[in-house]
Amino acid sequence: MNYREVLIEDDKTLADSGTETFDINVTDPITELEIRFKVKNSTATADDVPAETALDKVEIIDGGQVYFSLTGEECIAAACYDTGRWPPCWYNETLSANQRANFPIRFGRYLGDTQFGFSPRKLVNPQLRVTWAKNALHLTGYVTLGIIARVMTGAPEPPQCLMWKQIEEFTSASSGVKTVNMPVDHPYRRLMTRAYITSALMSEIVSHFKLDCDVGKLLVFDLDESEMSTIVRSVFGPYTYRKVDMFDQGGRAQAWMGGDTVVSAQTNSAESFVQAYCSGWSYYDQIALKWDGTVRTDAATDVLVWGSHPHNTWCYQFGRKDEPDTWFHPTEFKTIDLKLTQALADGKVQVSFQQPRTLP
Repeated sequence: MNYREVLIEDDKTLADSGTETFDINVTDPITELEIRFKVKNSTATADDVPAETALDKVEIIDGGQVYFSLTGEECIAAACYDTGRWPPCWYNETLSANQRANFPIRFGRYLGDTQFGFSPRKLVNPQLRVTWAKNALHLTGYVTLGIIARVMTGAPEPPQCLMWKQIEEFTSASSGVKTVNMPVDHPYRRLMTRAYITSALMSEIVSHFKLDCDVGKLLVFDLDESEMSTIVRSVFGPYTYRKVDMFDQGGRAQAWMGGDTVVSAQTNSAESFVQAYCSGWSYYDQIALKWDGTVRTDAATDVLVWGSHPHNTWCYQFGRKDEPDTWFHPTEFKTIDLKLTQALADGKVQVSFQQPRTLP
C-alpha cells in the first residue's frame, strides 16, 4: 500500500459568494481531504473575520444524499478534536493580508486507517459542495479554494467511513430547555455543541446538557456546563494557534477558544508596549501604549492563543475513541433527545455529531 497526495482543485478563484460543487474523481480510498480556503483583507484592519467564518457550509454529497455537513467554524473544531491539534490556518488581521482556513476532513480514526475511510467508487457521483460569502472586510475578487485528497493506493476498500454532520442550528433564548431530536440510525462516536456570541462565554449561553433515551430509560449524561467542560479538557486538547493582530488601546478581539483561554502577545511595532488581558474569557482585551505612555493604535502584534474549546465548542466522546464496539449504539431506542438548558438570548448554537457510515 502506498500513500499519495492527489490534487483535486488547485486554488481555484471563486466569486465573492455562492455555492459550488467539485467532483471527487478519485478511485483509491481516501483517508483525508484537505480543504484550502483563502480570502484577502481589504485596506482596513480585518478584526475577527478569519477565513473559516466565510464558509457557510461544507458538504460531501452524492446526488441527494448528504454524508458530511458542517460550517467553517465547526470544520475547524472537528479537525481539532479529530487530530489533536489546531489545523495549519493562517490568521492575519493586518490590511491587505491573506488569511487561510486550511483544515482536514478526516474519514478514519487516524491517517491510513483501513477500517474507516472514504471509498468514492462506492458512490455514483461523490462531490464536495461549498457555500460561502466573504465578509465586507475581505477584498473583492480574492477568494480561492483548493482541495487535496490523501489516498491509500493498493489498500482494500474500507467498509465504513467517519462523517460529521450538523443536526440542528438555533438562536438561544434567555431561559428554557431546547430539545434536539437525535437520529437513531447509526452509532455515535462524538457529539459537538457550539455556542457563540460576541461578548459572552459559551457557558453563559448553554448551562446544562442531558442526553435522554426513551424518556428516562437511559441518561447517557446529565451534566452542567462546568462538568462537561472538565470532561472535554480531560479527554481532548489543549490546542494552540498563532495570529497577527492589530492592537488598539482599549480594543477587544476574539480568541475563538470559548473559555479557559490564555493569550500572550508580542508587538512587532517599534517603541511600543502591548499586553493581552484575557482572564479565561472567550475574547481578550488589548493594551497598547507608546514608550512615553501615550495611546497606541494599529500596533502589529503576534498573538499566541491557548485553550481547550476550539471555536467555542464542547465535544463529548462516546466510549473509547478507537474502539467502535464501545461507541454509543442508538438503534435499541425509539427516541433520543439532547436537552440543552439555555441561559442567554441571541447566541448561535449548533449541534453536530460524528457517525460511522456504510456507503452504498
